Amino acid sequence: MDAGAKMSNAGRVQWIDSLKGVTIFLVIFAHVIDGFGRAEVGSGIALKMGNWIYKVIYIFHMPLFVAISGYVFSLAYLRIIDKQHECARINRKEQYRNQICNLTANYFMFSIMMFLFKLLFAKYVNQSVDWKDLIYLPVKSISLVPYWYFYVLIFLYLLTAFIMKQSWNKNTVILILWGIYIEIGRAHV
Repeated sequence: MDAGAKMSNAGRVQWIDSLKGVTIFLVIFAHVIDGFGRAEVGSGIALKMGNWIYKVIYIFHMPLFVAISGYVFSLAYLRIIDKQHECARINRKEQYRNQICNLTANYFMFSIMMFLFKLLFAKYVNQSVDWKDLIYLPVKSISLVPYWYFYVLIFLYLLTAFIMKQSWNKNTVILILWGIYIEIGRAHV
């Protein structure tokens, strides 16, 4: 943990939580601007301004969000357990499985909510849905765009579990994982 990191009572790093909150807001804001642009809501100058803001946000928000996810992941799963806490060693396999189950449950919950929202407000959305979209939910998200990040995180957790099984130097593992996280964020831009 960084020496200068302020911890809350729950043991969370405050600057990370704040930065995550800002990036989550930017993700939502960019999607809203994109939705207005696709629906051609607003005047010419508003659409141009919205498009410009959208592009500025997309330059950095997903690489930053992915980098934060990688950093938080390294704090949670790659931390060095000192000799004093040797007996409290955490079962990484169970930790990964729990996190993947949480991500999967959240993916399905938010996808079903999005499906119901789009079904109820069908005449107001850019992309309508059909009941068959629920059948394809395990392999194709509703409107595909909003939930790609769940797929990526699940893939990265599985990849990390594989890499961690290798007998590589810990710094090498961290460098490889950091590079993968950054590249995925950069590729989304």
